[in-house]
Amino acid sequence: MARVLTSAAVITCSHQTGVVTVRASQQVLTAGRQAVLVRSDLDGAKIARCSNDDPSKDLTPCTTTGAPSAGLATNLSVGDEAVLTEEATGTTDSKPPGTWAVHSPGQAVLEAT
Repeated sequence: MARVLTSAAVITCSHQTGVVTVRASQQVLTAGRQAVLVRSDLDGAKIARCSNDDPSKDLTPCTTTGAPSAGLATNLSVGDEAVLTEEATGTTDSKPPGTWAVHSPGQAVLEAT
């Protein structure tokens, strides 16, 4: 079992400097007084402060997340959307392509598989 993500989660890009802006699209399910995140919450989320920026080396920073490719709960959803777990990860729009991953789920109360 893995802890589910909430709006208090800390998610960073693979360059370890970019921080994902986390916003929950639903308020029905909460954990630790924070709204739980669902799949669409991290599809196109903004990333700030990525240091992967050097035009002379053809590098561009992470600015948005791609859809989660892992970490979708199979037994817990809100509406038709799977809840995200601390195992969530995906790509970013940096050049070369980067990834995003969970640093902290934002709560220690609710788990899902």
